[in-house]
Amino acid sequence: MLGRIKAAQRSILDRVEKLRIIPGLHPQEYHAIDDALRALRFLAAEEARFDEEAERRMIDETLARFRSFAPVIKRVSKDTEPE
Repeated sequence: MLGRIKAAQRSILDRVEKLRIIPGLHPQEYHAIDDALRALRFLAAEEARFDEEAERRMIDETLARFRSFAPVIKRVSKDTEPE
C-alpha cells in the first residue's frame, strides 16, 4: 500500500511541475491537488498505524505460543534430570 501511495504522490507532484509551465493559475486543480495530497498523507499515516498494530499482534501471538510451551519444557526438563 505504501508503494502505491508514494507512486500517487509522485504523479501528483509531476502534475504540479507541468502546471507551472502552463499559463494560468489553475485554482481548481491546485485545490484538488491539495485535497489529494492531504488524503494520501492520511492514508500513509493509517498504513503506518496498521503496520504497528499488526506487528504488535504478531509479537503477542508469538509470546502466547512460547508461554504455551512452558509446561511442556518443564515436564521434559524434569524427565531428563539425573537422579
